[in-house]
Amino acid sequence: MTDESSISSSQVTKPFVSLKWETLFVISVVFSLAVSVVSYVLYTEGSRFFETQLAESIRNNSTALLAQNRRNLVSIGTSISFNSRGADTVRSDKVLVDYLNQNWELMEIEWGLESISIYDVASQSSELWGEKQSFDPKTRLQSSTHKGPFTDVICTDYCSIYAIVPMFYMSGEKKYLILGTGLVDFVMNFASNNNMKAVLLRPIGMGGTSADDRVWDYAIAGMTERMAYLPIVHQLADQSDFNVVQEVGETMLTPDKQYYYLYAMPLQDQMQQTDYLLLANNITDKKQRINDTLLGAGLIAALGLVSAILLVFFVLNDPMKRIQRQANLLPLLAKKRFKGVRERTIQDRKPHYLRNELDVLEDTAIELSSELELLHREIEQRTGELENMALYDVLTGLANRRMFVEQLNILIKNSQEHLERFAVVFIDLDNFKRINDTLGHDVGDELLIEVSRRLRSSVRDTDVVARLGGDEFTLLLTQLKSIDYAKTALDKVLDGFQKPVLLNNIEYKITPSIGAAIGPDNGMDSDDLMRCADMAMYKSKRNGKNCYYFFTDEMNETLQKEIRLEGELLEAVNSKEFRLFYQPIVDLNTGKVVALEGLLRWLHPEKGLLEPWQFIDMLENNGQIVALGSQIIELACLGKIYLNNLGLEKLLISLNVSAKQFNDPLFLDKFQNVLNAHGIHPTSFKIEITEQTLMTDIEKQAKQLDILRKMGFRIAIDDFGTGYSSLSYLKELPLHILKIDRSFIKDIPKQKNDMEIVSAVTAMAKKLNLRVIAEGIETSEHEAFLKGIDCDFGQGYLYSKPKPLEELIVYLRENV
Repeated sequence: MTDESSISSSQVTKPFVSLKWETLFVISVVFSLAVSVVSYVLYTEGSRFFETQLAESIRNNSTALLAQNRRNLVSIGTSISFNSRGADTVRSDKVLVDYLNQNWELMEIEWGLESISIYDVASQSSELWGEKQSFDPKTRLQSSTHKGPFTDVICTDYCSIYAIVPMFYMSGEKKYLILGTGLVDFVMNFASNNNMKAVLLRPIGMGGTSADDRVWDYAIAGMTERMAYLPIVHQLADQSDFNVVQEVGETMLTPDKQYYYLYAMPLQDQMQQTDYLLLANNITDKKQRINDTLLGAGLIAALGLVSAILLVFFVLNDPMKRIQRQANLLPLLAKKRFKGVRERTIQDRKPHYLRNELDVLEDTAIELSSELELLHREIEQRTGELENMALYDVLTGLANRRMFVEQLNILIKNSQEHLERFAVVFIDLDNFKRINDTLGHDVGDELLIEVSRRLRSSVRDTDVVARLGGDEFTLLLTQLKSIDYAKTALDKVLDGFQKPVLLNNIEYKITPSIGAAIGPDNGMDSDDLMRCADMAMYKSKRNGKNCYYFFTDEMNETLQKEIRLEGELLEAVNSKEFRLFYQPIVDLNTGKVVALEGLLRWLHPEKGLLEPWQFIDMLENNGQIVALGSQIIELACLGKIYLNNLGLEKLLISLNVSAKQFNDPLFLDKFQNVLNAHGIHPTSFKIEITEQTLMTDIEKQAKQLDILRKMGFRIAIDDFGTGYSSLSYLKELPLHILKIDRSFIKDIPKQKNDMEIVSAVTAMAKKLNLRVIAEGIETSEHEAFLKGIDCDFGQGYLYSKPKPLEELIVYLRENV
């Protein structure tokens, strides 16, 4: 109730927003984000494209103009060289010198030349017109690989463009005509042609040195409109990184909101430190045009966004109303107003030309209301049945575990108020699993129903009879005046089981193991009382079954000892503390030993030698018997090798195999692997399997036995006569030997019935070609009787107790 109320209150306190408005809000946000992303991408990509095109234009124009200036300078040099030839077409220095003397001032004015020199290679001397050249011709011409005219930009005190034209004379002399012009004119010309400002930058130490003449790590060697643009250049330099400016260019914004695009073009490629031509282009108007264009695109997108939202609202308005109607109607189903939902849905529907999901939803709501109404009626009808099933066992009609615990808690409370005693009784059917496995679960259910009838008739109406599950039953004996009444009631329960139960037209004797705990003597908690009754029941099962025990403190101490022993048992398996003792099997006709049965013993480090009855059930219950199986086989192999070394090869080793070992899928592989490791053949071993193991799944076990027989093992059925197996099964199993349980031998010759049973079993085994071994031979009377009925082999204390193999050697040498 707390969870449901908290959920309901949280639903009420949450604000309600219509799905229509949620949808419109989400669509608006998505469209807005999409428009914003598109606008951002358009703006950034447009700006990047504009700057890329601008940089490409500047680079191309500047490169082209510089190349044109170089070509013009070479052309001038070639023309002057051509005019140095005389009338006889023979080159003459006098003609060239006269020509330069006459025309130098005109060349300086019209062609913008700063210097002309004639360099003599032989004398390494120059004759100069104009300003002094800023480089050594000798060094430059020696490092040059050019054979014809070439140009170069050389920056020393200032940057100049030089054209070097070779001249060849008939005498074999070689001279060079070197023309130079300053780069400032090129800069100014380029800036004027491209409507931008240009600045010539030189490394510090080669240009101006004042603070106003420095930007970054360079000196300003010249610039256009110096007074107007020098402050702007300083502002742009403070905001930008020169590496970016000279590599890709950069757009900067001045404090007066003017956008400039900066680009630094190197004037020399060969030198590590070179002069740069810094170009500054005012792109404010272009940026404004781009922004205006993008703003127009954004307005168009916003208009489209509003139109789309209105269209979506128009399209979704009617469906949203229909959804809202259904949202208002569906909660009525939880209030079981099924008819009202159907009527409202049909009344509010409007005709449509086409069907859509909402029509399907409305049809489904109508169908759902009808189905829920039918289901609700059925639920109400079956609720009582389910409540009954929750408290009572379906098969027997007895109280189930839940009701039993509830009744026990009520009984505990009442006993505290009225100081009354009561008893908690646990009943477990002996060997029920065997009947279930051999006769089938349907027959087992019939047995459980019959047991429930007998239990009801054995107690008072005020007492509670319950079935916890499987073959476990419980009783609550109320208002006990004394413990004697509890004993009387349990004696009556035992008497109720004396009559055999008829199953499949065959009478079966069923016995119970009963344990009881008295409240409040043994506790006032349901779990404690049930645990105590369970311990008492297990004591009755261990002490012969078909009896009852009341819980005592000694049982609890015994249980704690068993728990400790079980822990020690697990450690013993890991530490290999187990040994095999051997008991001889004697041929009754010859008196000779033919085999030895290996019997398990636990060599406890503190308690000494423990026999199987003290621990074998624990090994079976916790599954450690499977892990121990490989150790037992290993010990048996070592014993067989020991016998072989003493010349006793003919003696067989007989091993007992538990049900869990036999049903282990890896049992055969483990056995064969150990035998192979020691080089021993399966014919040296006899495997003993209990009758109870074989009766669980006769077909499966028969196949397993057949595999063992084909491998070479001899097979014996152990403890014959103690189970419920049919004798007809024996002819279907691939057996060699039948062992008669010691319980049929111990009272011979006093018990005539036992003598008849042993005689009949022996005769039957002979008919089936089986050899017979009788266990438990302790007296000469036992031996004489068995010889008289032609029993083949005997085993018991009359011949020898189980001993370590070393202690049997003398006996074996005398009797093999």
